Amino acid sequence: AFLNQFQFIQMDKNCLNSIRKHIQTNKSKQMPNASWYSDAHANQKVKIVLIAKNDLDHAQIKKDLVGHFSNAEVTFLDFALAKATNKHVDCDIIFNYSDLKISDIKAFLPENCMKFKVTNTSLTEKELREEILDYNEIFLHPVDRAFFYKKVKFHCSALKWDGDFNLSNIHTQEKIKAANKAKIESLNETIINFDYPRLLSEGDFREFIFIDETDGEHLEVPAFCRFSKPAAQVKADDPFKFSHQFYFFAVSDLHLKEIRKWLLKNYIKGSDS
Repeated sequence: AFLNQFQFIQMDKNCLNSIRKHIQTNKSKQMPNASWYSDAHANQKVKIVLIAKNDLDHAQIKKDLVGHFSNAEVTFLDFALAKATNKHVDCDIIFNYSDLKISDIKAFLPENCMKFKVTNTSLTEKELREEILDYNEIFLHPVDRAFFYKKVKFHCSALKWDGDFNLSNIHTQEKIKAANKAKIESLNETIINFDYPRLLSEGDFREFIFIDETDGEHLEVPAFCRFSKPAAQVKADDPFKFSHQFYFFAVSDLHLKEIRKWLLKNYIKGSDS
């Protein structure tokens, strides 16, 4: 067995509230503070730079950072001036609130500085995979402040938390389901056809999760593989995939009702676009 640690990226309010609700429900299993939490190296100033407009909102963020971390030194960066004068930015942490791409600013930053992106727009899975290669964390605005400062501390142990630090941890042996996205070719109440980069065998069992992105609700439907075959390549350089057909199994009236609702919603969405 392997011990794995994953960090949540681009957390929205619905996901965060669901996790907090789960932790609260299982508070009898609470453990001490997270093992990564330490102030052992928090004896020197940590230089934080904000690439953002020096307006009231961002001035408040600067004030809050200093308020949460007693050894934080926070300044705004005029990137246009830094670029014009070819000035190297002296910092330990940088927060990018702007539309500037990491490729635009990376050359001006210390190699080992921590980088955080705060964006108003939810990134696609492809964009996330690309951005996370350069950023330590990506926050979706508006950011939950408690979550924001704890995640910054998670990444930078050199920051000294001003006051008592508390992050609820629970011990759990529950099974966690990990889902992979798949491009659906067609779907009805009995079967689902989709392409997938790996070949799944006839008779393989899977649970399909249909997510309603408007309210975060999801439906899980069990299914078995009916057949699979190599998918047709539209272009010569298209990645090789396999076409699969799964049939839904042990579908209840509730499943059918929810599948029909999901089909209707997505049909309307597709028609509108």
